[in-house]
Amino acid sequence: MWFVILVICLIYALLLTPIQQGINKLIKDKRLNFIANFILAIVLLLILYGVTSMFGYSLF
Repeated sequence: MWFVILVICLIYALLLTPIQQGINKLIKDKRLNFIANFILAIVLLLILYGVTSMFGYSLF
């Protein structure tokens, strides 16, 4: 189970970083930038949680 959590965290970090850099270049307002990055992080985490639950793993 810990291996699955580590893999999910690695995939999460690898996917989130380039997308956040692109958002940072597009949105110059700090407040909107924070909101966009926050929503992106939540959506990506929920997608990864859904994928792991499809394979029968429960992270929580």
